[in-house]
Amino acid sequence: MNYSILGTILLLMTTSAMATTNGRSFYGDEPYRVEVFNVSGTGTLTVQTSGGNILVMGTSESTARVEMHVRKSGRNLTPSDTDLSNYDITIEANGSNVIAKAQRNSRGGNIWSGYNNESVSFTVYVPTGYSSDLRTSGGRIGVSKLSGKQELRTSGGSINLETLTGDVIAKTSGGTITIAGVHGMLDASTSGGTIRATDVTGDVSLKTSGGSIRVEGARGKLNAETSGGSINATILEAEGTINLATSGGSITVQLPETQGYDIEARGNRVSMDDVSFSGRSERDRLSGTINGGGIPVRLRTSGGSVRIQYQ
Repeated sequence: MNYSILGTILLLMTTSAMATTNGRSFYGDEPYRVEVFNVSGTGTLTVQTSGGNILVMGTSESTARVEMHVRKSGRNLTPSDTDLSNYDITIEANGSNVIAKAQRNSRGGNIWSGYNNESVSFTVYVPTGYSSDLRTSGGRIGVSKLSGKQELRTSGGSINLETLTGDVIAKTSGGTITIAGVHGMLDASTSGGTIRATDVTGDVSLKTSGGSIRVEGARGKLNAETSGGSINATILEAEGTINLATSGGSITVQLPETQGYDIEARGNRVSMDDVSFSGRSERDRLSGTINGGGIPVRLRTSGGSVRIQYQ
């Protein structure tokens, strides 16, 4: 397999999560180090770095390939440029479990000084059945084409999820979250960005304290909450409670007209398409059943309107 070509193709698919530096894709640089391991179809990938990005992609191969990239002051580094003595680097396989870690140490000076400003990032290719535990304190995370359980955490970057089957937990304190094709339990939250999700199926929870939420093509159960933006959601098939809540924006939801709902909606103004509704309807609230009742739908905003549409 030509990993370089695959990486270029999949990188273009995760542009929103993996930004460019000085007009050039970070992952287009020559890796500082490459390790390849023979593994089975399932296992766990653990990646930790204190200052860089993490990109993980599933493949049909029976190998795990780990590429480590190092940059400093906007420049790609090679082993001839620096020996990374101020980092503890671990890249290894234990059976089918793969570990890649880069953590700063106390050698070579004060680890909090601006002098040690290299960023160590990882691009990893593993079989599609893998689970992952990915953590970075200062970069972006992108994951695609995996079917295990994925857990992602970053303190300073965006998250991109694409073509995943299985449970996913994604947390960031400082970036946007972009989701395309996640089927399984999904718990995604950010303290400082927007959330965009398309083609999500299962028990889905999306939360942000500082942005809007847009969901297109949801099947299953949906909980979406924000303190600082609007919520737009298109539900293709509701199989559990639909809960949308915001303190600082409007709510627009599109529901399948063939299903029944027990609905509660509150906002500065609440409006609804013509439908078979029974209950109480006022300017700022609505409470009752649609099509005889069924799926609970809860819509609440303190700073905007609520619009209920049918498709």
